[in-house]
Order: sequence, then structure tokens, then C-alpha cells
Amino acid sequence: MLSFPINVAPDEDPEEAAREHVLWRAHVAQVHLTRPISLTVTRTTESMRQLASILGLEDNLTEVYRVDAKTNDCPGDHTQGY
Repeated sequence: MLSFPINVAPDEDPEEAAREHVLWRAHVAQVHLTRPISLTVTRTTESMRQLASILGLEDNLTEVYRVDAKTNDCPGDHTQGY
């Protein structure tokens, strides 16, 4: 499983942004995605804004999503730490 957060502009499609990011992340992490690519995009904006307010950070006016993509278990995959 490849999981990571993404920031998406309010007028941008989160599914489309997630697809672009997952292809790049899979390439960098050297993992093999399942075919067809299976993405789960979960909105996490409220929890990230709550954390930012606790830490005293400014709101950056973007929507935050968590992306999970299924990967194949292949020899040589470098999935630890990603």
C-alpha cells in the first residue's frame, strides 16, 4: 500500500490530482501499482486545519486529502518508509 497526503486547490478535482501524484510517488518509491490502478481518496482537511490551529500555523486555503493506492508485492520493491 502506498499512502500519502496531497494538497488540492478548492477548484481542482481531487481524483485527478491523486492520480498524477500516485504515478509520480510510485516511480520515486520504486513500487509496482496494481492494475487497474485502485485509489482511495479521503478528505482530511478538517483534521489538518485543527492540527494547524493547535500548532499556531496559518490556514493555506487548500483542501487536504489522504491517498491510498494498492501495490503489488514484487521482489525488489522499496515500500518501507513510503
